[in-house]
Amino acid sequence: MTPRFIPPSHRLFLAVSLLWLLYELAFGLLPGRKGAVADREDRGSWIWLTAGVTVAVLVSSALARRDVWPEHGLYVVTDAVGIALVLAGGALRQAAMRALGLSFTSRVAVRAGQALVTTGLYARVRHPAYLGDLVAFLGIGIGQASLLSASVLWALAVPPVLYRVRVEDRALARAVGAPWSAWAASTPALIPHLSARPGPPAPPPPGPQSSGPGGPDD
Repeated sequence: MTPRFIPPSHRLFLAVSLLWLLYELAFGLLPGRKGAVADREDRGSWIWLTAGVTVAVLVSSALARRDVWPEHGLYVVTDAVGIALVLAGGALRQAAMRALGLSFTSRVAVRAGQALVTTGLYARVRHPAYLGDLVAFLGIGIGQASLLSASVLWALAVPPVLYRVRVEDRALARAVGAPWSAWAASTPALIPHLSARPGPPAPPPPGPQSSGPGGPDD
């Protein structure tokens, strides 16, 4: 059987996608806060997130059929766009985690005295790290150039992200109370407002904030 031809641009796309996945796994497996309280706050979201993203990328990649139109140069465009979005998503996630500093952990956990970060990326969305994941998912789907693969990717990867967002928001709402509610009322969870919103609320006073590889890290 003739080996399947893989264009150089797609080889690069596959390499970037694999590196992004390993990057996600590395942070997803970082030691988190242990104990019954942390487990109760996290509600297994880090497991669902790590497993969901891994399975989604691997399964959707296996389903991709790039040899459907090998005679066309369209794959160069889809590979380039896919690579750009995956790198942009990874950069956004990294910037969000750096903004949290030592508050970042792999599991949702509320720490006494931890400040609620509401500036920078967190002034635009409450979970910029997860927004970075969604951007990367979009890039992988485009780079695979397969509607079936992209559909499977989003069907498997997005629900764990949304579950994680909900878990983190609930943990912060319980721990911080009114300051978090004020921040959440003016700041969307994942999709930033396209236009500036007048009169942003003043930064809330220091209070406990949860964290996670995406968690109020995000």
